[in-house]
Amino acid sequence: MKDFFYQNESIELNELQLGYLSKLEGDIFSKRLKLIERDKCYQCNHDKFDSLAKHDRHGLKVESLLCRQCGLISTSPIFNQDSLEVFYDEFYVPINYGVEKPEHLYNKDQCRNIFLFLDEVLDEKLSLIDVGCGTGDLLKYFKENLSDRFPAMKMRGCEYNSALTKEINRQLKEELVFHGGIDQAFPEEKFDLIILSHVFEHIVDPRIYLKKLKQRLKKNSYLYIEVPSLFGHFQNYHNYKLELQKFFTIAHIFNFTNVTLRNLLESEGFRVIKSDSHVRMLVQYSGEYNTDFTSDYFPTKFYVDNTLPKLRRINEEDNFVALQERVLPYYQAIQIEKLSEQKKKRIELKREVDSANKKNQILKDKIYHHRRDIRFGNLIRKILRILKIG
Repeated sequence: MKDFFYQNESIELNELQLGYLSKLEGDIFSKRLKLIERDKCYQCNHDKFDSLAKHDRHGLKVESLLCRQCGLISTSPIFNQDSLEVFYDEFYVPINYGVEKPEHLYNKDQCRNIFLFLDEVLDEKLSLIDVGCGTGDLLKYFKENLSDRFPAMKMRGCEYNSALTKEINRQLKEELVFHGGIDQAFPEEKFDLIILSHVFEHIVDPRIYLKKLKQRLKKNSYLYIEVPSLFGHFQNYHNYKLELQKFFTIAHIFNFTNVTLRNLLESEGFRVIKSDSHVRMLVQYSGEYNTDFTSDYFPTKFYVDNTLPKLRRINEEDNFVALQERVLPYYQAIQIEKLSEQKKKRIELKREVDSANKKNQILKDKIYHHRRDIRFGNLIRKILRILKIG
């Protein structure tokens, strides 16, 4: 594929990133890395999309597509599974972070927020694994804050980047992190808590992946998922500058909202225990599959077409602190109101369906009794004819 890399002055890249992007383009052109085009929505199989961006934050020509039916945002084209593993081992870190070996992928605030979110389920007997643990920042934070409190807690990690895996274990001074995914690193082991922090959006086939994770969870155990929030331009202003295109990257196969992530998890039998606006969810496998989805198309479309442009205009006149204080509560209120309206509509629709089903059952009962009366009447007449003949 020629001209897969789009260079523009508005895209800030250092020399290392430019070099790796050029090599990536060459590997795609030589078919060493293979791409797959998307023609249907992964969640609902709808084939109509709105294009939110024509290239990602690094200038790679991949589209971000918003499904017009369910509102899931997906990337096209994407790497196939084999190519994706090569991409993460060789290209992801230098292209995404602009360095060969980053010291940290998470800051302490991020680690603390996850720790506090999960604190209520942590205990002495817990075994946890941080899947796609990167530079191991979360594992280090957990060890520092839980070693005295829960000395017997088992903590593990796995990571596709082999160089990062070696470096984490060197820093931790023990073999806690293993190279590869959870299946390669721990083919038999089951866990009480599986952590997927900024990992789930990178999965090619989330349904199959969730099915595999069910086999790796102990009974009544937990799965924690955190993904980048499309509506999080306030929290991530330093990275995105209220520019939608800066949010998207070829590495993110899907871009979830709270609604679309919940749709997917519930359709695979998971029950949401708690969640927040940062698109963090703690879930358990319940075995109750909910295939009805709530569409997030209109809230997402409204945010992209109306809210973001207005925020940028306001930000040109005010500083960011003022922007947060004035607009964020208003925007959150709008989102809550819209979600509430959708829920009301679903309840009303269910009532209408239940009412129609009830009327249908009454009609069926009437038809059944009418036919029974006819059969009974025919039988009586037949008996009378026989008696008359006799």
